[in-house]
Amino acid sequence: MEKIEARDFIAMLNKEMIENAFEDMLYMLPQMNNSTKYEVIINGKHFPPKALLRRLAEYKGYEIIEYGFSGGKMSNRPFEKLGYQIINKKKADNMRDEKILQLLKEYKEHLKKGGLEQEVYKWELLQEYEGKLDPEKPEFIATMKSVDFSNLIFYNAKQVLETLTEHTPQQYRTAFAELVKPDKPLQERISRFRERVQELYQPFSNGYSHHHDERTIATLLTFYNPEKYTLYKNSFFEKYCTFLNVESKGAYEKLPQYYTLVDELIDEYISEDKELIQIWREQLPENAFEDPNYLILAQDFLYQTFDRLQTIERSENENQSGNQNESMNSPKNQILFGPPGTGKTYATKKIAVEIVTGKQFSDREEILELYQQFTGQKAIRFTTFHQSMNYEDFVEGIKPELLKESSGLRYKIEDGLFKQICKDAQQESKLTILI
Repeated sequence: MEKIEARDFIAMLNKEMIENAFEDMLYMLPQMNNSTKYEVIINGKHFPPKALLRRLAEYKGYEIIEYGFSGGKMSNRPFEKLGYQIINKKKADNMRDEKILQLLKEYKEHLKKGGLEQEVYKWELLQEYEGKLDPEKPEFIATMKSVDFSNLIFYNAKQVLETLTEHTPQQYRTAFAELVKPDKPLQERISRFRERVQELYQPFSNGYSHHHDERTIATLLTFYNPEKYTLYKNSFFEKYCTFLNVESKGAYEKLPQYYTLVDELIDEYISEDKELIQIWREQLPENAFEDPNYLILAQDFLYQTFDRLQTIERSENENQSGNQNESMNSPKNQILFGPPGTGKTYATKKIAVEIVTGKQFSDREEILELYQQFTGQKAIRFTTFHQSMNYEDFVEGIKPELLKESSGLRYKIEDGLFKQICKDAQQESKLTILI
């Protein structure tokens, strides 16, 4: 059976196709699971819309790819447009609806106060690179080398991308083409892409990760086609799952689930909220991606609601209660010990981030992102005090330098790690530096 995206099959659907297929399909229809919420009435018979779409696709020789294929309005709308009646068997979970509507109300108030200002760069970047990250185009590698992902992927992932596009450009192009080709379920494409990247990066890795995690992959997919994919971050995804009382999938299996939840959020709430869409559109500059399917808007709502605004609120509460001062008075001199592979390096990063921010964190991805941010700002320095490290390395020493114009050497005084940190602190009085 040929695999097909749900949206592509829905676009093919017409009343004649349904009526012609209906009699032949009757033997298949009783096998469908009953819908708990909606039913579509065809020729006097009741069917669950999503399951019926799947059967119609099978009848025409297609298998709908599950990613992006959600129930509710996405499955109901094509039948409604063709004149079929949809019955709501029972009202939705009113409490959950009320909570989401309240969050949307707060998000709209936030946008009215300029809340999109710090996030509008996402739409601007997607407009700038729209259609350019196409593996079929000759300039794909050059574009990949120069693309500005801003803070949407980790710094380490950017370094891996630079390495692979420099040393294995055609192999990476092929792997990327397989990732974006919708001929297989998304989860299968993600797994294969990660395997290929691991193989390509292995000779250059020195044992380190290739950093093509779900956040990086979601960013690549979104830059490729922002009308179909959106940006992802594990921290707000996990909080949203908790909010919905939904169990999140395991590592590297979360992205398809996330996209399904985003589709449902758009279909059931965002696309129906005309006030939200108007407020948001008024704040988008002319050079911004139009986001016709509201995918980036949905991501921004989730990020700002479950990550950014919660972090700001938590910080304000801690300042008011004095918790931040208590955290900052925690011991700074700490020794972690244990055999190799027990997590000392990660624990060190977590402790460093918590000391710098004065807050406690539990989300691994958020901790590593903040660690990268603070090391980039030189607020955190990481070093290994190995046996060969001496005074010259740590404070100041005379180091040899090979002269380019001749084969001779010259010696100059170089600052060590600690002295350089002291100079940085002296130049930036507001910078707190942690070693």
